[in-house]
Amino acid sequence: MSADTTVILGTVKTYTLTSDAGNSVVSAFCPTCGNPIYKTTSVMPDAYFFHAATLDDPSLFKPEIAVYANSAQHWDFIDPDVKRQ
Repeated sequence: MSADTTVILGTVKTYTLTSDAGNSVVSAFCPTCGNPIYKTTSVMPDAYFFHAATLDDPSLFKPEIAVYANSAQHWDFIDPDVKRQ
């Protein structure tokens, strides 16, 4: 989801780490229960990456890009039609 079409209501806690490539990655999570909600990254600053578990009906959404696909586990199926980065 892009930052210009996304509205975050409520408060999230964040944790920032540096990726293996040197980019910052911000993880946002619920301050009450700790469930992950979304991530942002300095390499794609206008994008939000929501965890599928936060969606009421994940089947309504189609993945547009697979991030870190090159480091995926052999058992982790990624639709070949999805763009990889």
